[in-house]
Amino acid sequence: MGSDRCCTIILSLWMSIYFLPGSWAKKQDYLPPPTNLTFGMDGMFCLVLQWSPSENTANCSIKYSKIFSAKNVTPRARGSSTNLTAHVKKVDLNKEILFTVQAECDNTNIFSNNTTLPVQIATGKGNPNTSVRNFSCIWYYPEYVQCTWTPGIDVPSNVNYTLIYWTSVESSCRFNFSQPKQFHDLLPTGSSCSNYTYSNGIPTGCQFKFQKLITTFSKLVTAVSDWSKEVKPYLYYVGANDIAKLKPPVIRAHRTTNGNIHISWNDTEVYKDVLHEVLVQKSNSEIHETYKDIIGLSKEIPNAASDVTYTVKVRARLSRYSTESDGHFIWSDWSEVQTLQGVSNGRDISILLLLLIPAIIIVAAVILLIYMRRLKILIFPRVPDPGKVLSSDLQQWLKNGRTVYNEPRKEEICPISMLETPLTSPPVE
Repeated sequence: MGSDRCCTIILSLWMSIYFLPGSWAKKQDYLPPPTNLTFGMDGMFCLVLQWSPSENTANCSIKYSKIFSAKNVTPRARGSSTNLTAHVKKVDLNKEILFTVQAECDNTNIFSNNTTLPVQIATGKGNPNTSVRNFSCIWYYPEYVQCTWTPGIDVPSNVNYTLIYWTSVESSCRFNFSQPKQFHDLLPTGSSCSNYTYSNGIPTGCQFKFQKLITTFSKLVTAVSDWSKEVKPYLYYVGANDIAKLKPPVIRAHRTTNGNIHISWNDTEVYKDVLHEVLVQKSNSEIHETYKDIIGLSKEIPNAASDVTYTVKVRARLSRYSTESDGHFIWSDWSEVQTLQGVSNGRDISILLLLLIPAIIIVAAVILLIYMRRLKILIFPRVPDPGKVLSSDLQQWLKNGRTVYNEPRKEEICPISMLETPLTSPPVE
């Protein structure tokens, strides 16, 4: 009996393991996925996705979980809710983007299949190789924005890139919006840039005024295209504060009475939220000393040597006011250089004299030796060697005591005979 009871228990467990997954799988497929997933734009600052609800065959409260993913970017999951819309801010619509929606029964493990929508064509049609490349913008706070780009790889020779921009200070997408619009329908709502720079006749940059305050958290959207069907538009979304470049500080530096160097710089409109970096170069060292993340408008360098020349400069960047928590701010240009000359002390003069005096003595000695040699020649001239001046005949005469000469050769006389010719000659017969 005990063995029969044990077999019955094992058989029951086996049947539960075998049949329950099948019934559970049927429950898994019992909830249909959402349908009619579409997208549009609520202005230029918010991408809106909508879908139709799932058929509630499970008789439960249905919620929808969303996952937003882009190429080479970690997917971002959004919390589940009963809304049939989703808003996406600050996305790069120039890349391949996927949006996935899944229906689920609240407080159960019943899920639907995923419904996925690619939204790569949100910025319009066209060959991607004609779109601009290396696009970037800098906000030279608080005056203007300068955007630059490189023409596309397969750009037509007659392309005429145009930049249109939009600004907004809204912190989030609206929930009470009208029917989402398509990208090309929103182009007439932007402002056109007019101050272009050109390279080989093709626009490669544009500058427009942007006189906002950092505290307003402005957002900026720019679109670059020639608005033809052949050139694909390029869309750029950024928080203005993330591209803000402050003006370089105007600095003043002086030595204090207690042997320090005091550096101060001008006030700015947002100085409480600005970090500064001070760069110091000493004349007796090739290594720069850097003081980073300075809050305030001054820095004091202690124990400054009086005989060393110091060269200092300062730059600044924002420390917050970013539209994103991981905002990376741009440093300003370096300020004009301030140089504090060192003062030589007595020890330096002594060392200099010890080096100069031996050199002066050596040079004087060389000059004196040269002139002494010339003076000796003037006072004691050299006696010429008679043997080199007089001929060998004089030496022989001095040796033998008699006149030495060469007898002249006898002149050879040739006899001359004179033939007289008669004045008249006999006639020739």
